[in-house]
Amino acid sequence: LMLCKIAIVDEQSLGKPNFKQCLIRVAISLFSIGLYFIGCAFAFGNILKKTWHDSIAKTLVIEA
Repeated sequence: LMLCKIAIVDEQSLGKPNFKQCLIRVAISLFSIGLYFIGCAFAFGNILKKTWHDSIAKTLVIEA
């Protein structure tokens, strides 16, 4: 993700997400893609721009 200059961090500690968070995030993002990216559309109505997979995995996407 360095190409886009973003990083995915844990929303509590702002450190690296653990393996469970990564697994949940990938699984939910694949589910969202299967539903025509509807989970990503929720980022437009959210002040933190969090998608389904970020909300459920308790992660944030930040500028690196």
